[in-house]
Amino acid sequence: MDRRGFLSRSGLAIGALATSGGLAGLIDSRLASAGREGGRIALTFDDGPGPGTFKTRQILDDNGIFGTWFFVGNVVGRSPDAARGLVDLGHSVQNHSWSHQDLTTLADPTAEITMCNDAIRSATGVAPSCIRPPYGATNDHVDSVITGLGMTSVLWSLSWTRIATAANPTLQTVIEAEARRDRGLSSTILFHDATNDWEQMLYFLPSIIAAFKALNYEFFTYG
Repeated sequence: MDRRGFLSRSGLAIGALATSGGLAGLIDSRLASAGREGGRIALTFDDGPGPGTFKTRQILDDNGIFGTWFFVGNVVGRSPDAARGLVDLGHSVQNHSWSHQDLTTLADPTAEITMCNDAIRSATGVAPSCIRPPYGATNDHVDSVITGLGMTSVLWSLSWTRIATAANPTLQTVIEAEARRDRGLSSTILFHDATNDWEQMLYFLPSIIAAFKALNYEFFTYG
């Protein structure tokens, strides 16, 4: 299936417009829509702290926006300053488990969650209220444990790992977020600043932010 094939009817129309006019043409056309309201988008970053964390934070800070980092607890224990620096600047640091295990494979995932909470609280002074289960893997049992701990599970709607393979990743990100906005939905983008394609993410992140700013999106965080 074509990479735009899953989009709604409105999304297909957006894609056709973008192909003919590029990113600038898409933004101009969307802003010209009568009664248009800006969308909402969350930039989230998994698996850190890692080699891209500081630069990612700088990019967001330079643009006056905030992000949500889902950190691995045993890595936070080795790099507490990275977590503390984010929280001190107004960003959100949330739970991504203690050791990045698939929580659905554990008889009791409680320790994986609470140990990560403790590491983040120790580093930042703030306890996480949200968790992103590693690999997005969850089930009724895991959901029950998360709820029992008074936390909220946060997944994603757009994955940078997939979008990064597009001919124009910035354009593709906007196309997919706009298709969701047309259906009254916010978008949560999953990035990685410690693993996978973090260097490519750093290259495209400024243009992605600029595009959503031009489209009057509200940037929101979790937690």
